Amino acid sequence: MTSPPLVSAITVSYNCADLLREALTSLLAQEPAGGLEVIVVDNASADDGVAVARSFTGVEVMALDRNVGFGAANNLAAARASGQYLLFVNPDVVVPAGVAEELASFLEGRPQAAAAGPALVGRDGRLQRFCARRFPSAANLIFLVSGIGETRWGGSALAHRYYPQSYYGRGPARADVLAGACMMVQSEVFNAVGGFDEAYFLYAEDVDLCRRLADAGGEVWYLPAGPVRHYTGGSRRTPAPLVVAASHLSTARYAERWHGRAAASAVRLVSRVSLATRRWLFAALGAFSGEMRRRARFYADVIALRRERAGASD
Repeated sequence: MTSPPLVSAITVSYNCADLLREALTSLLAQEPAGGLEVIVVDNASADDGVAVARSFTGVEVMALDRNVGFGAANNLAAARASGQYLLFVNPDVVVPAGVAEELASFLEGRPQAAAAGPALVGRDGRLQRFCARRFPSAANLIFLVSGIGETRWGGSALAHRYYPQSYYGRGPARADVLAGACMMVQSEVFNAVGGFDEAYFLYAEDVDLCRRLADAGGEVWYLPAGPVRHYTGGSRRTPAPLVVAASHLSTARYAERWHGRAAASAVRLVSRVSLATRRWLFAALGAFSGEMRRRARFYADVIALRRERAGASD
């Protein structure tokens, strides 16, 4: 009888077959002591992502007939996984050899550690500080949906208050939140807290999970391992209205769950005003530019999707 692997690597793919090939190659090169299995969940992609995943020997593929969302798809794979540790890896990530071993060894040596995540760097090689951060305050959440981040004030302290420089030194550091793009979680603890909250279709599910891990007494750690290359937004290289709508809805859900109804109401109000302002501003400029008209239609679609998915909560 074959013993279960130590690590189960899980990747949720959506319309990024070209990146998925490199991600799977890097995962299959991991050789943690105790073994590794790789599970890919395809969220009803329109490209040949399923065929790419099935071309790799030893990769289990779950091809869904509809896009159930990032958290829900990860939960499906986690329910199938048999490893002691779950390594959640985006398809736009390339993991250097040895990272899975390093994360697993760290967790094995600290019984109170529920999750660990490596350093992430972007295409330019610069550290992506969201790989380890503090929990966002209500003010941070309001800022995120305000649209100010897309202006010259986007680098304000209010936007980046939860990125402490002390996290990114040489040694491991306790953190509040790890990036869902690449994080390892103890399977038993993940299941005990209910996995990812599937009400988050996209975004904030990793923040919410880390909050629940901490509430359950688990420690969350950042390790300067890797660094892991993260081609941010690989599955959404052309922004879709659903992506923007989902980010606003997830922010409001997180605000209500962890900061209360008043904070959530403020987030929803700022979200509505921000999106409507952008729509009408681009519509007004549309008389001078076809690109402005395109942006106006984009935000009109975002508003419609946000309203449709928000339902009674809005």
